[in-house]
Amino acid sequence: MDKDFNKLFAETLGYEGGVDTTMDGVVSNMGITQTAYDAYNKQHSIPSKDVKEISYPEGRDIAYEEYYKAPRLDKIEDGNLRGAMFDYEYNSGGRQSVKALQEILGTKPDGIYGKKTAKALKKYIDKNGSDALINNYINNREQYLINRRIQNPQKYEKYVNGWANRITQQRNKYLQSR
Repeated sequence: MDKDFNKLFAETLGYEGGVDTTMDGVVSNMGITQTAYDAYNKQHSIPSKDVKEISYPEGRDIAYEEYYKAPRLDKIEDGNLRGAMFDYEYNSGGRQSVKALQEILGTKPDGIYGKKTAKALKKYIDKNGSDALINNYINNREQYLINRRIQNPQKYEKYVNGWANRITQQRNKYLQSR
């Protein structure tokens, strides 16, 4: 397991907490939904069980495989960008973290971190610097969350304060820590 991952996972769990039943019938634990837990267990030939019973090691393994390795965040050299991207991916899923990066870089937002995205990332950082990229990245994430709330206020209004706090903490951590 990537040496930085355990720290990133522990930090992200500080936002995600434990069992959450507030998502309109969707139950999650440590930010992992029952659907994601079932899919992971099936893929690994593990009997299905209630996500409320997920252990820390199981949650960490799922996060590592599905939200860190699968979107290839381990290939991101800048630790601050990698941290911001993992938290975004774990919170939003769907390769949204990579799509957001690709939008900023001007590459096709397909959610696949490959050679073209890596090349565009290097070019962007060489021209503008890491801080500019991370600032734009966090702004993109903030706008994504605002748009979700606008599109479905009844579903997402209850998360607005938590999202705002999370964005502020991400800015402080990844832009102030250099």
